[in-house]
Amino acid sequence: MVKPLFMNPSVPVGPAVFVRATGCLALLISSGVIADDATKLTRRLYVANRSSVSIYDIDNGHRFLREFETPGGDYKGICADAARGRLYLTSRHDEQLICVDLLSERPVWTLQIGGYPDSCALTPDGRTMYVPRRDAGDWRVIDAVQRQIVATIQIPGKPHNTWCSLDGKWMYLSALDNPLLYVVDARTHQFVREVGPFLTTRGRGIRPFCISDDDRRAYLNVDDL
Repeated sequence: MVKPLFMNPSVPVGPAVFVRATGCLALLISSGVIADDATKLTRRLYVANRSSVSIYDIDNGHRFLREFETPGGDYKGICADAARGRLYLTSRHDEQLICVDLLSERPVWTLQIGGYPDSCALTPDGRTMYVPRRDAGDWRVIDAVQRQIVATIQIPGKPHNTWCSLDGKWMYLSALDNPLLYVVDARTHQFVREVGPFLTTRGRGIRPFCISDDDRRAYLNVDDL
């Protein structure tokens, strides 16, 4: 899972500032930290391993910096709260959502999700998170600040991948064994439209996908072409 975070030295949050996150589906995350020279922006790549997170220096040939342990394991999803400096992991182990503070690199809390939590997405304000549950057939909508489940959304198939629009207005949902891409209003949690179908030979549906910043194009991997 790849989630780039860009840093702005004008808004301090401890030793680093997080201002925006976007992402695509793979087990990677990138972020920036402010160097001693406040005018210089440096970038870090956070990689979720089986039971830990590794950090690499993007600007110096992706040099390995360090690794820190995280609860759970067998991570399926990753996203970040740019304003608060929080990293979220969905863990197949114990089926939980894990919140990690990126400044201290320590876990802050865990939330039991159940149902095989998969690839999640978070609105840019860091509040609304959509977590697909592959075995349960739904998405849990979570207020990540209050740590509360506020809604449940169901679509046919096995919920798998999630993408949030750059402005935070739309969530894009896809499920295994379902050829459609669903667009949901991230504020009301109501369906807006369906895109597709994206047909494959066995009808196994959409795998990882991403959406352009202007919400005009979708780039999708599909099974069995």
